[in-house]
This record gives sequence, C-alpha cells and structure tokens, in this order.
Amino acid sequence: MSWPEDPYGAGQTRRTKPRLLISTSTYTTRNDHGQAVPVSYAAVYLRLHRTQPRDATGGLVFGFRALAALTPQETAELVRLADLDLLRARRLAHILVGYGLLADLNVLRQA
Repeated sequence: MSWPEDPYGAGQTRRTKPRLLISTSTYTTRNDHGQAVPVSYAAVYLRLHRTQPRDATGGLVFGFRALAALTPQETAELVRLADLDLLRARRLAHILVGYGLLADLNVLRQA
C-alpha cells in the first residue's frame, strides 16, 4: 500500500478527501471459556472515482492491512488497530462493507 498509515489522506496537503471503499473482516476462534476471540483482522481500501464506475478488467490498485495475533498482547494491538481503521472508516470512507460485519464488530468490542 502506498499509504499504509494514512489511507484517508488526512496527512496530505490537498483539501479534498479521497473517495474510498473499505471492506473489513475478522477471523475469530473460541478460548477455553467458549468466548469468541479475534485472531486476525484485515481491511482493504479501494479508491473510488467521483463520477465513474471502477473498471476491474485491467486490475485494481488497492491498499490493505492484515494482522494476526498469537498472544493476548498481540490481540490487544489487533483490536486497537482494527478500532482505528473502523473509526476512520466511519468518519471518512464513503462505503463500508463487510461479510458478517455486525458479528465482527461485537467480537472486537468484547475483546
């Protein structure tokens, strides 16, 4: 990704926000107590044109973040970065999509 820590362009000097679609997904497992625990998280960012549809036949330029956690400390960092991505998406992305998004959000909130 050419803009890994600033996918929304907030740190750039230009005045217009980029039009973005963000898609997120969280993979969970169960701990010893039967509670869902996030073990990986991914976010994909796709720039959109203001007035034209995206043509995927020639390929797409996109950015992504993928994280995996093996320890409780890494899980805490995974949740922190997922929260940061989702907070930015809520404020700045034009489209937010995810398969099972409500369940993912509940697991992240509980973690």
